[in-house]
Amino acid sequence: MNFTVNISSQADKDLRAIYEYIALCLLSPENASAQMSRLEEEIEKLGFMPKRFPIYKNDIRFMPVDNYLVFYSVNDDPDVVSVLRIMYGKRDVKSNI
Repeated sequence: MNFTVNISSQADKDLRAIYEYIALCLLSPENASAQMSRLEEEIEKLGFMPKRFPIYKNDIRFMPVDNYLVFYSVNDDPDVVSVLRIMYGKRDVKSNI
């Protein structure tokens, strides 16, 4: 069963912030592009078996990708995965989810 993967506006902002930090603050645009590609590729894979990753809390699941955590929810009717946030793994997650 394939699920549709939707990215929230907040998750989209998170992706842009990650790219900008790596490209502009760390002065590594090549690494920023590669990180975005890895994140986007793994997020798209959530369309297949999205419940394979553990629950964080209140039916919100998380998927690790490199040093980042992708937080998402799964709706079985109508088979939709909603990506809620994407955060650096060592960040204070509790205050941001």
